[in-house]
Amino acid sequence: MKYNRKNHISLFGKLMIFLILTLIVGIACNHRQTVKQIKVPDFIKTAKVTRRNFVREIKGFGYVRAKQKRDIVANDKGLIEKIWIKEGSKVLEGDKLILIKGEISKLEMALLKKELEISEAELNLHRKEYERIKKIQKTGGSNKKEVEKSYARYKEALSAYDAAKEQYDFYTKGIIITSHLNGYVISLHKFPGDYVQPDDLLISIADLRKLVVEVNIFGNESDLIKIGQLARIEQDGKQIKGKVSFVSPKINSDTGGRKVGIDIIENGNTGLLIGEFVEVNIIVEHHLSKLAIPEEALLTDENNKVVIIKEGKSYKKQIINIGLVNQGYIEVLKGLKEGEEVVTAGAYEIFNQDISKKFKVED
Repeated sequence: MKYNRKNHISLFGKLMIFLILTLIVGIACNHRQTVKQIKVPDFIKTAKVTRRNFVREIKGFGYVRAKQKRDIVANDKGLIEKIWIKEGSKVLEGDKLILIKGEISKLEMALLKKELEISEAELNLHRKEYERIKKIQKTGGSNKKEVEKSYARYKEALSAYDAAKEQYDFYTKGIIITSHLNGYVISLHKFPGDYVQPDDLLISIADLRKLVVEVNIFGNESDLIKIGQLARIEQDGKQIKGKVSFVSPKINSDTGGRKVGIDIIENGNTGLLIGEFVEVNIIVEHHLSKLAIPEEALLTDENNKVVIIKEGKSYKKQIINIGLVNQGYIEVLKGLKEGEEVVTAGAYEIFNQDISKKFKVED
């Protein structure tokens, strides 16, 4: 048989075409087989889209202070002769606190006595003059302006006498300092027998019924805090209600934070102590009855937030918009409806299979 090169090429070409077609068919078959072999993990769990309340909170740390506090200081140098209270004592306005007696030389004492006598004489003189002019006015002998001038001189003389009498008594009897506040003695700085100088701190009294927490808030979040917003004070596992009462208009140059005051509005004894360090959460946003999904249902696809929705026996990917996150739940702003089922356990495994559109659960 004679070799025909043309027939050989034709046969070879047919063989190559056959092999290419066989390869294409094999790939297609394998692809179909792969699609058929996609299986949903048997540990899949779902949860329904529900409604929840969401809050946005700003955390801070600070110290408990008394909203009303008085520091009592010495006005003159002298000796503490008696103290009627101790630290922790409850006091009412007007209660005796401390007796201080001044110490000066005999000559200085004589001068004070003379000054008091002069003040008393001037007071009596102006009082009599004022009473005389008032009587004349009743009979029409003096006008209202003269009465007012006489009364002003009398009041000035009375103030001078009171000051001289207080000074004299301080060095003879001593001065009793009384409380100007209902509260508790939180600090006692001096004791009987101590010698004090002007402006020495003696006693600190605070009204423990009205407490405030002072916190520093850092960063741009402080701009969201407004007077009247509610807050939670955390103490030993319990939560105490508070309300923002003060927001500093400027940043503290020393701390770099903005000072915020939170009044404690809880009724009764909260157990908080002055000077105690506490955690505070200020509620700056409150969204009521919003669509919600568990955190574990949320996935990220490039720049999108997505979930896997179960529809009967099928699953599909759904892009959503989200809002606040609270206590393991995410607020859904767009993309879902109440009652729809989203995959929680196994969402990641499903997402990483061929779910560009949909696939079915095997029967």
